[in-house]
Amino acid sequence: MMHPPFPDDDTLGGAVMFAELVGLTCSMCAPVIMGQEEVEAAAMLITPPQLGAWQAVDKSQPPISLGAKTPSPCNLYQDRQHWFLVSW
Repeated sequence: MMHPPFPDDDTLGGAVMFAELVGLTCSMCAPVIMGQEEVEAAAMLITPPQLGAWQAVDKSQPPISLGAKTPSPCNLYQDRQHWFLVSW
């Protein structure tokens, strides 16, 4: 997952949603100090999910089995990582 640079923003602990597919999946870039629950909570504040709640998952594992393991290092910032979330 890659994204362009974004401005410094400490809103939501610095978490930024950089991709979202009709409330079913989204990708977040967040500081490495943010845990899964914090990332999921930030996603809920940015965009309501289509179903229930956002849940961070490792997209390389079943049932998704797509691409590299997540969370994964950010392509631009050493102190950030990318999360893949789905709404269940």
